Amino acid sequence: MTLDDYRRFYAEEIEQVASLTSPALVEAFARVPRERFLGPPPWHIATAASAGLAEMAYRSTSEPRHLYHNVVVSVDRAKDINNGQPSALASWIAALDLKTGYRVYHMGCGVGYYTAIMAEVVGPTGSVVAIDAQPDLAARAHANLSGYPNVTVHAADGATFDPDACDAILITAGVTHPHALWLERLREGGRLVLPLTIAVSPTIGQGVMLRCIRRRDGFAANLVSFVAIFNGVNLRDPELEAPLRVGIPKAMGSGAMAKLRSLRRDAHERDDSCLVHGPGLCLSSRAICEPELDTSTLQNRQFKLATRPVGMVKGSDFEFVTTPAGVPCPGEALVRVQYLSLDPAMRGWMNAGRSYIAPVGVGDVMRAGGIGRVAASNDPSLAVGDTVVGMTGVQDYAIAKAKDLTKVDPRLAPLPRYLGALGMPGLTAYFGLLDIGQPKEGETVVVSAAAGAVGAVAGQIAKIKGCRVIGIAGGPDKCRYVVEDLGFDAAIDYKNEDVRRALARHCPKGIDIYFDNVGGDILDIVLSMLARRARVVICGAISQYNNPESIQGPRNYLSLLINHALMEGFVVFDYAARYPEAMQALAGWMIAGKLKAREDIVEGLETFPDTLQKLFRGENFGKLVIKVE
Repeated sequence: MTLDDYRRFYAEEIEQVASLTSPALVEAFARVPRERFLGPPPWHIATAASAGLAEMAYRSTSEPRHLYHNVVVSVDRAKDINNGQPSALASWIAALDLKTGYRVYHMGCGVGYYTAIMAEVVGPTGSVVAIDAQPDLAARAHANLSGYPNVTVHAADGATFDPDACDAILITAGVTHPHALWLERLREGGRLVLPLTIAVSPTIGQGVMLRCIRRRDGFAANLVSFVAIFNGVNLRDPELEAPLRVGIPKAMGSGAMAKLRSLRRDAHERDDSCLVHGPGLCLSSRAICEPELDTSTLQNRQFKLATRPVGMVKGSDFEFVTTPAGVPCPGEALVRVQYLSLDPAMRGWMNAGRSYIAPVGVGDVMRAGGIGRVAASNDPSLAVGDTVVGMTGVQDYAIAKAKDLTKVDPRLAPLPRYLGALGMPGLTAYFGLLDIGQPKEGETVVVSAAAGAVGAVAGQIAKIKGCRVIGIAGGPDKCRYVVEDLGFDAAIDYKNEDVRRALARHCPKGIDIYFDNVGGDILDIVLSMLARRARVVICGAISQYNNPESIQGPRNYLSLLINHALMEGFVVFDYAARYPEAMQALAGWMIAGKLKAREDIVEGLETFPDTLQKLFRGENFGKLVIKVE
């Protein structure tokens, strides 16, 4: 393997550990050579036995590949300064929601590695201004970043340096308050990520990593993570640290910090919404006052079904229109859609005829699941700012009944994950495999579309239950992902392998459970290879959804008779009463590291027709999602 290969695997590890959803950020971790920023070998890697920043123990290595794990590496042993935990820094950078062309200020850049990551994400049309208070570190960063024309580095005091107007600011040194200059230089909609900490030693602080978003009428805020980090130079005010010493441990211990909604700078008396309250600074559970939406001027882009597709869905099957967003009636809410879920079932919803759900009417907004933020509410159960999941349709704004929307916590997982492994695909895999497949330890399970949103979760649950799992996927990259990342025992590339021969090789005693997402020829092959009392779970048949002729049914169904086997279809909506049970299990497995997920995110509502076609051409890699905003 080359060093580039190790970087790629490292980026995928960081993607999983930090729950990254930005392909550009993952790609940046795969491109930037970490060893260039850490100086010549030997390098000193913190051991797992290290108790904390103040007590780091290191082991030495001269192998560059050892740097490409989620490990802390020393950059100055004498001063006990390190390069930080990659997954932690990745989650902080992700909270900035960087985009091409952004101007970024990085205070506490160290040797410049994470500055380079951000420079890659914002691209040549963007820029990063980086500073460090320690001249030797700033000099190293300047040399290390000499190949990045969109980066400037200064040795400067973070308390006085003026970065000029910025779209994003990352502070990587512990502070007692967000400095007024940072807040003033942040553009509207811009994000400031910073650690508010309590000094536990002359050099180390512990506290909370916060994200502040500049709105028209104040600063929205939320908790990113808890943090232990080096204290900033000239960035700590004893008077402002005093309320932190009281408020942060209390809010962390009670879990109240998760309720953080705003950073208040106005003079006010302490009340029940104040999580941390001090002079000129209040972390509050009260959301900032949102300006009243003028729905008479609020425009809503929509994709409507123009005609019922014949064969593969085409762009001409939809009409792209702009209409007023509308006003929610009593019992309803107006949702600003942030992400849309694209699913194979959408093709079936376009067809006329009887099904488990009424078809989308010609002229109606195309049905789709989505996640977004409540922009206006006419129901007491939902407040402006709540994050909700539901059937939003392919549009910027959706008006939905409050009872049909489910509130989720955006701090617990990236929003697209609620449309994938922690959403309908994850629920589908859970109930289909466990209720219909009923796996037993040691059984052989085969999953088609194994790299897809449902198949990936179904196969991992089968592994959790002690089964031997074989995935079928299209292409070597997807097959490698299924085995190396998801932990399947083997994968079959249906595009480049003889599926029948490969199944015979991997399943010499037959197939106990088949989780079918594709139908067609692969279903027929599997039916001919069932073990006695096998279970076939019919979840989907994506190979048939665009068939302009009659749908191809199974030809080898007599195998069910011969093998005393069962074949059963299901619809996840039938299990609605048990969703909480499944969500608790899926989230538990994810927290424990037993369940991994991947999203394929395409930006722009206007891409919907082309992006939907990716799904049926097998071009998506992971759960296919459109980022609307």
